[in-house]
Amino acid sequence: MRHLSPGDQPIGGISDMTNKGELHRMLLSEFAHDDEIFMNRVANNEALYIQREIPPEENIFERIILIDTSLKNWGTPKVLAFASAIAVIKHPKAHTECKVFALGEHIVPLSLNKVEDVIDNLNFVSPVLEVSKALEKFFNEEHTDKDLEVFFITHEDNIKNQNLQKVINENRDRLKFLVTTSADGELNFFKHQKGIRKHVQKIMLPLKELWANPPSKKRKRSNNVTEQGVKTDVPKNYPLLFPVPKQQIATFLYEGEFFILSSKKQLLRTHLTDNYYNKGYYESYWTHRGCEVLYENISVKDQGQFALAKNKQQQFILCQYQPAKNLISKLNIQTKEYSELNVAGFDIPVNVELVYFNKHFYLHEERLSEIFEVNVEGEVSVQIVRNDSEIAKNVGKVKIELDKLKFNKFKILSNFTLIGINSGHNLVISKNDLIIFGTTLYLMKNELPVIIKASQSKNKFTFSEGSEIITDSRGIITFRSINANIPVFYIPTMEYRETAIASDSEFGGAEYYLPQHTLLKVKEIQEMYEDYLKRFIDQILEYGTED
Repeated sequence: MRHLSPGDQPIGGISDMTNKGELHRMLLSEFAHDDEIFMNRVANNEALYIQREIPPEENIFERIILIDTSLKNWGTPKVLAFASAIAVIKHPKAHTECKVFALGEHIVPLSLNKVEDVIDNLNFVSPVLEVSKALEKFFNEEHTDKDLEVFFITHEDNIKNQNLQKVINENRDRLKFLVTTSADGELNFFKHQKGIRKHVQKIMLPLKELWANPPSKKRKRSNNVTEQGVKTDVPKNYPLLFPVPKQQIATFLYEGEFFILSSKKQLLRTHLTDNYYNKGYYESYWTHRGCEVLYENISVKDQGQFALAKNKQQQFILCQYQPAKNLISKLNIQTKEYSELNVAGFDIPVNVELVYFNKHFYLHEERLSEIFEVNVEGEVSVQIVRNDSEIAKNVGKVKIELDKLKFNKFKILSNFTLIGINSGHNLVISKNDLIIFGTTLYLMKNELPVIIKASQSKNKFTFSEGSEIITDSRGIITFRSINANIPVFYIPTMEYRETAIASDSEFGGAEYYLPQHTLLKVKEIQEMYEDYLKRFIDQILEYGTED
């Protein structure tokens, strides 16, 4: 909108002719006409004149933005007005200073240079119906300069006011741009050019979509504390099992039990179904169970090979072999005791595998006559021992058993962006909703509009009537109703798989989440749904507010 004015002609000499000009610039050929024709051509502006160049110069205007704060421009229109003003001020080609004024009962200067200034000035409102008096005062008393480039931002209904129309028309030579706002997000830009108002652009902002998912600025974490508050603590374990995570560092079989070292640096224990007597069913459906957390925040890097055992005190010892660094290390997961040994001098073959057998770790390869033994107790030490064929047999059996865990990996919903209730009165979690089909409860893609949304503070979502849902990225959410008659209950968040509902005393749903040794009373999922989840939702629908 701002540009260099080239003047009447470019530099470089005579470049054009015109039929208007001073007498001494008239072409000499005009004087060749007889007097009557000559005077007739001059009187009718038909005589030709030389038009000489004028050096180019920049239009130097003082840019001013006026924001209407009258009644019709409150709320959403005022937010759009401020947004438009900031867009003009911060445009990459806007190199000049820009002043901003709020028009109401008075003319008030504003600053929009900082976020805090914008927040404070958005609260500025005026009770007047229209601002024609303030606008007239601005042009006639406070800013009488002609070199003004004024933007006036107002509600679309205000420009229909006769008083405001009169002031705008009287000052359209200095009121270069007019911007109108509306409550539904429509912006219209007009330009006054040669006394005529020209429509420049129309912008329709999808406000509902934009304000539902506002852009978030990444912030550095500092002990889980930000402007949004403190992250709500979650328990180490729940009455039901976690879904088995896809991201795993290693899996182990130790004394008949399965263990997983997850990429979240947790040691998990899992198990298969006890239904071994029905081999056909077991082989067809691979019935697994979820997992429980044994230890958290294990100091380990995802490099090399791992083996797991227990020492005499029944403490877990994690052994790690990093061939690239020629390093063997041991970590007591419970006491955090750590020791390591550089084994570059042992000349260890590249194809050895770290395994556990009969209370020792080994760097093992079946075809070697001698292998490397690593102690379980005490600090790391390595010695060369004769290979035992029983080690290879045990390694083969362990691999067969561990292969059964490969199918125990499903998609866990761990990123929670929205929690609410849709028009079908189902709970919505991010882009999925909990739906009960006959005897199963599923978390599937939501197809219905969300009518009630919970407000989010870190991992806690709170509904308007006070009920809360606390999320856990490991795949379980906790429900705390404001109604004391509805007990706290838990639901796993595994997508497109049968899920479950559990309280501190009852359980219903997929056997996958049922702990191996539990005192929970097992009930049908329909009954659990009616007693817990449906009552939780009905409480919100009855006492909460819709969006």
